[in-house]
Amino acid sequence: MDRDIVLSNPLEWPPGVARTPEDERKSSKFHRKGSGWQTRPRTMAEARNHVANELTRLGAEDGVIRSDAAVNADGWTFHQGRRAPDDPGVAVYFRLDGEPRVIAIDIYDRAGCNLWAVGRSIEALRQLERDGGPAILRAATSGLKMLPESTSGLSWWDVLELERDATGEDIRRAYKRLAKLRHPDTGGDDAAFAELVEAMRQGLAAVDRRVA
Repeated sequence: MDRDIVLSNPLEWPPGVARTPEDERKSSKFHRKGSGWQTRPRTMAEARNHVANELTRLGAEDGVIRSDAAVNADGWTFHQGRRAPDDPGVAVYFRLDGEPRVIAIDIYDRAGCNLWAVGRSIEALRQLERDGGPAILRAATSGLKMLPESTSGLSWWDVLELERDATGEDIRRAYKRLAKLRHPDTGGDDAAFAELVEAMRQGLAAVDRRVA
């Protein structure tokens, strides 16, 4: 089992990616054989291994699975005894050729099936690379960046020069400090300031999800 991929709770949905309304989610699509003629939906543990294997084959690094599913203290296995999360969405963050990328899926009503769908999406990217070469892969993944095109692609905590577990007060204080340096009226530029504003928005949203 690949332990390089990290499991993290709660779900951190990437900005700019629309959520699927709850009443429009599909029933579980990906199944495995059970006892007799029965089939069972893919579990988070099975899907985790699938995603980890596909990321390794793609040559990706720093994989992180974000979901509301319970995670064991070791940080790389899901707690199978807990009930399924109310929000079945999953987001898988990784680096490809040094650039941060994310694939987020919530079209199915089970987290395990959404995570399995992420694995299949990564598998499809590998097929694109095999058939079209590295240039096609780069083009296909350009829309998977973690932050908008106007930013450097850094995570919100890096932009704000904070730790990932920063509080809302920490985020606002860092924003005020950096805004004085990056605002166009004080010698900064529009792109740098837009990046700072987006980082603050993402950071405060992450804090809200932690305390909810």
